[in-house]
Amino acid sequence: MSKNFEIEKAPRMSAAKIITNNLFLLKLVFSAAPFPFALYAFEQFRVAFMIFFEHTLLIKTVLDCVQYQRPFSEALIPILIIAAILFVTSILGSVTGQWLQPKAVLAAETKLKNMIFDKAKDVDLKCFDDPQYYNEFNLTVEKAPQLVAYMIDIVAVLASSLGTLVTTGVYFSVESKPVFLLVLFSSVLYVFLSIKVSKLNYSKYTTTRKYERKTEYIRRIFYLPDYAKEIRLNGEVKDQCFEKYGEAYDGMIDNLVWHSKKINMMQLLNWGIQTLLLDMGTTLFLVYQASVKETLTYAAVIVMMNACWRLSRSFRNIVYKIATSAENCMYVEKIKSFLKLENEITSEENLETYPRPCSLELKNVS
Repeated sequence: MSKNFEIEKAPRMSAAKIITNNLFLLKLVFSAAPFPFALYAFEQFRVAFMIFFEHTLLIKTVLDCVQYQRPFSEALIPILIIAAILFVTSILGSVTGQWLQPKAVLAAETKLKNMIFDKAKDVDLKCFDDPQYYNEFNLTVEKAPQLVAYMIDIVAVLASSLGTLVTTGVYFSVESKPVFLLVLFSSVLYVFLSIKVSKLNYSKYTTTRKYERKTEYIRRIFYLPDYAKEIRLNGEVKDQCFEKYGEAYDGMIDNLVWHSKKINMMQLLNWGIQTLLLDMGTTLFLVYQASVKETLTYAAVIVMMNACWRLSRSFRNIVYKIATSAENCMYVEKIKSFLKLENEITSEENLETYPRPCSLELKNVS
């Protein structure tokens, strides 16, 4: 299908620029609510740490007792200890998730939006005559909550994945290095395809947003009273508006179809590689080790399969956040550029505005 629209490609961003933009956003979010933010990240690490003991070591202990007919008391003591720890720490999890995390999100969103609005108050009239300024301003305001949620989410995911890597990763590196390497290799393929999808998502959003703004401008003409009167007096204006609206709408639809096809193909390829390479490959290898070589017990196979999926999910979460960080950093770059706008129309005397509203009075005017 031929493209009847202009694509706004994702700009190339170096690794240094991505790191700089992420640190800018991290500093902003952390400064808005330091304690809730830090405690929320620690809670994610703690949960991942406890999941390893609960779903790997504890289950393996119980299954080994069943397979080798050991006394149940060997499994009862670890069960009681972990249950007590989970009961106590669940209180911290409830406080963090239900109270502190929403508080941190609201504080960070308010701070970022206030920075944008304060900058918008200081720009000169030249910006208001430029339609591109409105596109940039709307983009920054619209993306501010998403970027705050992204930064809080990426810190939570990285903290949780770090806890999984410290526990499950070390466990696999000791018990089965081939499985660990297989998970790592599949994650490398995942990051390559995820970066491609991330760039396509950015291109689709920015291109679509341009056409959406154009249709919004045209729709506004028809519901403003002054313009509506003008259209009734001049029939050619109405036809031109309909024509421009149709061109913008068709361009938006063509853009969505073109990008969606490419994104779906990438995601399907990614899913196929992960399913065939990781899931089937890991299952066949562990079954071979247990049934043919007899180097693993059946309890070890079960817990290692579950642990493998957790380890793979942690790698994928890290890789996905790295890939999407490039996409979100493009929006962060737009926000930073907006905040750096400089006034080009200034007073030679550098006069200050009057601090309060005043009235004008005319006398003896003929």
